[in-house]
Amino acid sequence: MDNVFHSLDQKINRISSDIARMSNSTSTQLNGLSQEISGISRNLGELSKELRKLQNDFDEMINEQRKKAALQKALTELVTVRQEIQNKYGNYQVVRDNMLGVLQATDAALVRKTTISHISEELMLSTPRYWLAPCLVAIAAWINNDRDLANRAIREAVKRDKEQTALTMALICRRNNRIETCYEWLSIYFSTQNSANFSEASMVYVTAYVNGVFGPDKWHMCDDYINKWINEVRSSNARFEHEQIETWKNHFKKYCNSTGNYYPNMKEYVSEFSDIDSYIGRIGARNRIKTDFKDIENAYVDMDQLRRSIDDKLIELVSQDTPDEKLLRQRERYLTFVKQFDGDEARAAAKIKIENTARREETKNLVERMSGLITNGGRTAASEKKTALSFLHMYINKGYEEFMNEKEEAFPKAISMNIKGWQGRTQDGSNKEEMKRQFHDYITNVCESEVNAEMQKTPNQYYVWMMVAAAMGILFAGASGFVSLVIAIVVIVYCFYQVQKFKENKVKNVEKIRKVYSDIEAGGLVTIDNCVKEWNAANKVVEMYRDSDKMAVVI
Repeated sequence: MDNVFHSLDQKINRISSDIARMSNSTSTQLNGLSQEISGISRNLGELSKELRKLQNDFDEMINEQRKKAALQKALTELVTVRQEIQNKYGNYQVVRDNMLGVLQATDAALVRKTTISHISEELMLSTPRYWLAPCLVAIAAWINNDRDLANRAIREAVKRDKEQTALTMALICRRNNRIETCYEWLSIYFSTQNSANFSEASMVYVTAYVNGVFGPDKWHMCDDYINKWINEVRSSNARFEHEQIETWKNHFKKYCNSTGNYYPNMKEYVSEFSDIDSYIGRIGARNRIKTDFKDIENAYVDMDQLRRSIDDKLIELVSQDTPDEKLLRQRERYLTFVKQFDGDEARAAAKIKIENTARREETKNLVERMSGLITNGGRTAASEKKTALSFLHMYINKGYEEFMNEKEEAFPKAISMNIKGWQGRTQDGSNKEEMKRQFHDYITNVCESEVNAEMQKTPNQYYVWMMVAAAMGILFAGASGFVSLVIAIVVIVYCFYQVQKFKENKVKNVEKIRKVYSDIEAGGLVTIDNCVKEWNAANKVVEMYRDSDKMAVVI
């Protein structure tokens, strides 16, 4: 039997050895396989990087090819666009140059009348649709006293572009001191304007008119147009007057300053201070508002500078492209940027967008534009502000009146003071002494309440420890003898010392409480005096304002 077990044991050992060898072999194979997989993974990673780099290189190559193609296309199209501008509008530029030359020549009287006539007639033939050409003919006829030709040329110019012709002729007449004719043309120009979409350029001419650049308007032709525009804006919006009043009220609020520095005690202790501050702040703003608007009314206007600016507007008007030209010029500008940026169309488009945004003019209705000349806080010319005042004074005064009266009703008849929990109320300070007595009684009561609370405090814990120590000393006297007695005596002495110290501290605390409340009372009495003084001063300011002559802000 022992041999059988021995044989079986040997077999089991051999099997175990075989399994171990197989396990080691398998482990070795798995490790090798893992290393191979890791190597493959690294290779795939490198391959992925190479592929990404190849993709980036390919995308960059495609982008470069696209930019080269765009650049080549832009260069070709740029030539085409410039040829189109030259073919279609080249003569327009000649007309403009000659118009500017004629304007300068007539000022200096250096060119013969026949030369001007000959040139203007040739240009009329070469530009059959351009509005400026018949204007040039009209000026030449005007110089030669050919009224019939001048009238025919003007009619043709009006037919081609009524607005531009009317404005050009108005500005030319102004240069030549033809006041009545100037106003006739200016009236025609104003008739083409839309009060709901009033341009900044139109506002320049209105400002020049109001400040007398065009001379006296005896028949009030243009005055009537401006009033008509304002009425149009008013009739198109049922809330127009309300919005205007709110606009000016909000503008006047910028002049208000807090009165807290003048009334520091009321600011801290009076419940109604916000209403006091709001009303007196507006009263205080009154002089600043009137000074600013008086400065606008009395501001010096450099008429020579204003005339020069109007002459510059004439040059700008005569020199500007037609709408069709502007489209081609815009295309030319874009293609020029594509060339400049080596075919990068996205950068060219972004550049054009920035330029258009900067150039785009915001259109507003006439009243908004006039209001903005004063309320926008910018460096607006004195002449423009004077223009706004001349037509909006009614709404400015209404806004000012509401601004001044808005907080009057909320101004309190009496004030309520809250000092350290005490509350008192007065109308004119006549009950000041009574309030002081009340404050004294209130502080005294609060003080005595705290003193009583302090006096009622007792060192109960020390009494308890003394009793416990005595009891423990007696209880353990037989067991531990002298040691227990000594410990008990030490505890009792310590507790007795703490009781005496507690009583001394209580006396000191009571003295401290009385000192604190004495200081509070003294400070409170001064505060009551100051609040009454400030309240009377505030009432005096209000009374002086109510008794004053409440003139309109714009007269």
